Amino acid sequence: MYKFTSILEKDEKFSKQANKGVPTMNEVVAHLKILFAFKELRAQITTGVSDSAHAEKLWQCYVTVAVRRFNVFINALIDQKHPLKNFELLPPLDVLLVWHSFLLNPRSYYANFTTNLFPEFLSVPFPLHHVQKSIDDTKFVFAPTTDESDKFCVFMESYLVKIGSQERFTYDSYQPFDPSTMSFTITCPVCNSELGTVPLSTDNHTGFADAEFAFKAKRCECSQEMVVDHMELRFRKFTNDVKNTMTLTPVFKYCSPSLTKRELSMSQMDMKVKRLQPLLKQKEKF
Repeated sequence: MYKFTSILEKDEKFSKQANKGVPTMNEVVAHLKILFAFKELRAQITTGVSDSAHAEKLWQCYVTVAVRRFNVFINALIDQKHPLKNFELLPPLDVLLVWHSFLLNPRSYYANFTTNLFPEFLSVPFPLHHVQKSIDDTKFVFAPTTDESDKFCVFMESYLVKIGSQERFTYDSYQPFDPSTMSFTITCPVCNSELGTVPLSTDNHTGFADAEFAFKAKRCECSQEMVVDHMELRFRKFTNDVKNTMTLTPVFKYCSPSLTKRELSMSQMDMKVKRLQPLLKQKEKF
């Protein structure tokens, strides 16, 4: 088993490469450990399920819940004004999975946090070495210390209590995982009114994590009672973005030289912005 005290760390040539952005041996091994931990997590969630389609659906439901937990985590950071300069919180593995996946699309990552007025989080590095220390070197099971998990749960609980939520944050991400016991509260992206509570997944595939998701929503401030599905929620989110006085999300990536191709000329940028102008003019019609 590879040990993290590699002689390569003392190699001058290798150190110069590291300074140029080339990953060090330790970073590569740490990253591989995390990827194996994600694989082990999926194996744990789908253990005992022989049908591949059922296992795939179970994992899809799990990731859906993980995305929501990541969103709650980000909202807690914003609300609690947690210091980000020396970020020491260790999120559970499902939240880390979403965080890691989000980072694989840096343009979307940059644009979303900028649009949602939380650009400070962009400077928080993924806790690579902190996470790998909690991963077993042979079985790749994620097992942080009790102090680390308790510290994170206390932070999350304080936020949930503050917003009046009845939910309690579980660090082990609902293992054993049973989607039939879970439900989501859906709110309107435009007026933030509660539209109803829906199950995570159903036998007729109309739950929130299902492809045919649909439910009869309550009447809200911006619409009558109607059947709401994923497409309707996307449309309302788009409507809210257009009505918002802030710049649309895709524009922000052109503010970052790191995320914009260097060969992109000013004329090309002007052309892209002009394409957005018809959408911006629609604001007055809503």
